Amino acid sequence: MEEIGWRHDIHAASSSELAAIRGRIDEIDGLVSRLLAERLSLALRLPGLKAELGLPIQDSQREAEVLDRASSETSDLETRQALRAIYESIIEQSRIIQTTVSHARDSAGHTSERGQKRRARTRRPIHFTRVAIIGVGLIGGALARQIKRSMPQTTIVGIDTPNVLEAALREQVIDTAATDPAAGIAKASLVILAAGPDQNLELLKRIAPALRRRQLVVDVTSAKRQICKLAERLDLNGADFIGGHPLFGSEKSGLAGSSEVTVEGKTFCLVPTSISSEISIKRLSRWLTFLGLRVEKTSATTHDATVARLSHLIQLVAVTLGAEIAQGKSDRELEKLLALSGTSFRQVARLMASPAQLWKQIVGQNRQEIVPALDHLSTRLQALARSIESETGAAINETFAEANRIPPALR
Repeated sequence: MEEIGWRHDIHAASSSELAAIRGRIDEIDGLVSRLLAERLSLALRLPGLKAELGLPIQDSQREAEVLDRASSETSDLETRQALRAIYESIIEQSRIIQTTVSHARDSAGHTSERGQKRRARTRRPIHFTRVAIIGVGLIGGALARQIKRSMPQTTIVGIDTPNVLEAALREQVIDTAATDPAAGIAKASLVILAAGPDQNLELLKRIAPALRRRQLVVDVTSAKRQICKLAERLDLNGADFIGGHPLFGSEKSGLAGSSEVTVEGKTFCLVPTSISSEISIKRLSRWLTFLGLRVEKTSATTHDATVARLSHLIQLVAVTLGAEIAQGKSDRELEKLLALSGTSFRQVARLMASPAQLWKQIVGQNRQEIVPALDHLSTRLQALARSIESETGAAINETFAEANRIPPALR
């Protein structure tokens, strides 16, 4: 009985201490909330003052000083990192408020013409001050160009081979260059894996040991299941990973082709993983929106099943059609034949020029969705052939009726 009473006393003491700690936390939360509200209200006054002084909303030096001061309040490493992360979020919210006020002032015509022009160049919050793009090719180059247009204050680190980097620096697509991925991402807040599908898998493995807490990694691979699972298995040292798929591109490749890619108004699909924090998802979504992109979010399974039919299958059908037309014909015979081609053929012909090596990697990573899609299409084509052969035409009517359900704007 004495032992039971002793345990009861320990339990009562623990409950009392828990209640006391929670009470103190509530008191601190009330104080912190009031102070944060005051801090944000002060931030609301800054756009007008900065406009008068001709200063941009973004002040990287000032932000660095605030972060250093806030994180120096403790000697514990984990607490220091947590404080820094909290203040990064506070600064971001302050910047968003300042940008909103700046836009409102511009719309109301309350500022000088010179001030409006100055803020037009700096009105968009940066979110990521330093972005490392590994693979400055078609997609990586197109994203770098769009960042330059939309957020010129952002520092872009290009990571690729020396000849690609030389061209990217010459064209001012990037600000600085590195050939070693691990070294190139050292100070980046956002890392974009923009190489080929198989290369992105290897790059993620390679940079994993060099990643750090508060960094965000996103890829541009058009098949998501494999790379998202890899990210969840690897130790990324506290960095976040979000799968990504920009739904724009070209049948061309390389940095040279990136200048012809239209990014504005296109869709960027985000595929969160188990190591994607909600803060990072929102932060990346806002950043992509400021770049002029529409953001869609989905799971890796849904993404791969969908793009297998809306993208991968279409590409394979186009090249298969091209191969069927070209098979057994000389170049001269083919040229004569194609003189009779019309609009329908030309609409799919550009896909026939897509690089085989890239698509071999894509279909390899999404084979479990592409193979059933091809089988189903094959069955439909065989049914169509039998219908035509029997002269009933029933399958033709059904096929056209289903296809006509696709919205006209997408045709």
